[in-house]
Amino acid sequence: MRRRGAVILLAVLLSACDSVAPKPPGPTAQSALDLMFQNRYSAAVGQLQDLIKAHPQDARDHATYALVLNYETKQTQALDEAHKAQQLAPSDGFVMTVATRIEDWNNNVQTAASDGATAVKLSPNSVLARAFYGEALADVGRYPDAQAQLNKGAALAKKGSAYEKAEIDRNWSNYYRDRKDYTQALNYLKLAAGAQPSWVERLLELARFSIGRQDLLGATQYLQRAATLSPDDAGLREQLGEVAIFAQDYGVAKAAYQAARVSERERRMVRLHHR
Repeated sequence: MRRRGAVILLAVLLSACDSVAPKPPGPTAQSALDLMFQNRYSAAVGQLQDLIKAHPQDARDHATYALVLNYETKQTQALDEAHKAQQLAPSDGFVMTVATRIEDWNNNVQTAASDGATAVKLSPNSVLARAFYGEALADVGRYPDAQAQLNKGAALAKKGSAYEKAEIDRNWSNYYRDRKDYTQALNYLKLAAGAQPSWVERLLELARFSIGRQDLLGATQYLQRAATLSPDDAGLREQLGEVAIFAQDYGVAKAAYQAARVSERERRMVRLHHR
């Protein structure tokens, strides 16, 4: 569970899930995820909003949007999108996998565990289904079951994407954090960051963990690295600023918020130009 804490191909992300009808060439949920892993969150959100407007009944677009909102720490909105996806396709493995994560990060851990069991049944070969289910199981205290799911996910992830491998490591970290083994928890967060060294989320999570352990110096170092990775993306810079304030790194926080304001102003100007 997140305590307020790699580019991935959607074909891999949706492994073992039901097939969907092909869409015309252009932006896709896959390309939106690519943008997110490039730290271009605002662009990813924009693409997904356009896709949902064009295909409002596509459950996987809603689920992918929920996943991006999840990483933006917009948990209430993420939950709303996850529920929309479930209503549209309650028997879709990918939809239920994402629902597991979103429910868990909204502290609805019992529901997350139930959804995770469904996701694994629907998509037994999905690394993410195993990873997110293992996360939920650890959060409800079912540690042997969590270990079993994460071990199965790790075996599947050997041939998986960087994101899948990182999520297995990240959720081993969650497992050890729930068991109060903070040394192992930190080690696995570092492994997750090593699997996706260019994705700022991995560094932000390390910073949040360090803040939770009162290691403000360590948090500052991770935040400074994150600042070098993130482009002038308003939403991402706001996230960086929020974490920096908790770390008492006011220099990084100020720079992040200033960049966010500039980025937001430029984005509005582009919108006006295209009207």
